Amino acid sequence: MYSIVDIETTGSNPTDDGITEIGVCVHDGEKIVKEYSTLINPGKKIPRFIVGLTGITDKMVEDAPSFEEVAGEIFDLLKDEVFIAHNVGFDYNFLKEAFRRTGRNLNRKRLCTVRLSRSAFPGLPSYSLGKLCNQLGIDAPDRHRAFGDAKATTILFDKILKTEGSVIENALKSASKEGRLPPNLPKERFLRVPQTTGIYYFKDEKGKIIYVGKAKNIRTRFLNHFNGNSKIKIAMQRDTHDIDYVETGNELTAFLLESNEIKKHWPKYNFAQKRPFNAWGLYKYKDNQNVTRLFIDKSNKHKRPIFLFNTYSDGRNFLWSITKDYGLCPKKNWLQSQKTDCNKSVKTGSCYCVGDMTKGAYQKSITQTLKSITGDLASFIIFGKGKTPHEKSVIIVKDGKYMGFGFVENKIHYKRINSYLKCIKKYRNTTEAQAIIRNYLYFNEPDEFLGNVPIYFNKK
Repeated sequence: MYSIVDIETTGSNPTDDGITEIGVCVHDGEKIVKEYSTLINPGKKIPRFIVGLTGITDKMVEDAPSFEEVAGEIFDLLKDEVFIAHNVGFDYNFLKEAFRRTGRNLNRKRLCTVRLSRSAFPGLPSYSLGKLCNQLGIDAPDRHRAFGDAKATTILFDKILKTEGSVIENALKSASKEGRLPPNLPKERFLRVPQTTGIYYFKDEKGKIIYVGKAKNIRTRFLNHFNGNSKIKIAMQRDTHDIDYVETGNELTAFLLESNEIKKHWPKYNFAQKRPFNAWGLYKYKDNQNVTRLFIDKSNKHKRPIFLFNTYSDGRNFLWSITKDYGLCPKKNWLQSQKTDCNKSVKTGSCYCVGDMTKGAYQKSITQTLKSITGDLASFIIFGKGKTPHEKSVIIVKDGKYMGFGFVENKIHYKRINSYLKCIKKYRNTTEAQAIIRNYLYFNEPDEFLGNVPIYFNKK
């Protein structure tokens, strides 16, 4: 038995929006054996654009039952049936959340008629319900109303049942994953995704990258993206038409490549790293007394920064921190007005700017500070697992700058860091890349040295 369902809602977020109407057709594999339809009072205003789409107004649902009042009847109707909808993730997740609030757990096998139609009627220009109805000659006079769409979906399901082959039988197999895949993603695109470590890309119908992620097991992580009913997950499931991937061999290179690709493609569903990057830098210069002074300034390709920051505030806070920690002069580091006494001299009565420290001593203090804060980002190499058993990954940081990563055969053992530089692909030296590498160094010690260059062997 199959329950073909359609709902209308006040929006696209199951946790915030409400259901305004539901239609259900119970099908025994040959014909409809039961029908159900009701308006539902969502307990909130229906947005104007939803009214325009569905025709359902606040006045129409004013005296309609709440979902809680009809939940038991609907739950029994769906009991032990295969749950079917056009873009099943939307309807199923909305109802699952609505049932959860009434103390019920909806846990049914699911089929998506978008996906079933792609298998049963390959090569059509569109698989939206309206376009399918036009293309397959399905009469659907009451579009965008729950029972009208449920009835149209049932007729579509009937046509799928009558096609040659075992489309539905195969889709119901536990290993098929059909019910968990985005409706617009061809199954063959999913099947090519490996169960290896790397990064992956979600693409929309025009091939534009809308999300970049990383995973130890790309295929498993991909499926887990669509568990849950958040607004973002539902939107991303709807917009995903294709998936691509790059194997990286290990998690560290996956972290670095993911960060680079988010900056490069600016995907609409990546939020954490979508912000201006490397806009500011920590710089040094020698003044007319030949004393090194530190300052924060906008990033410039003609100047080499000591560190990079996403915001001026981040850079200034960092400079204040090292100025205090290493006893430097706030005025000399341009943290205070040159016309006032610096904080250090006011608090302790001593500072280079008031003449109680020699130029040589202060310069030595600056040199030691720079050595201390850049010591963990000198030149080094991190080797790791490659994409195949016969290769290894190579990450290179030279003179404090992240250069990039690549892959070389296991048998290759160069004696100079510059030789390995020829084997890598260069990537941006971003603050995110620096943070990823610093985090790795925090938990690891060098395994050996190539001359005076530390070598790390990443085992993850």
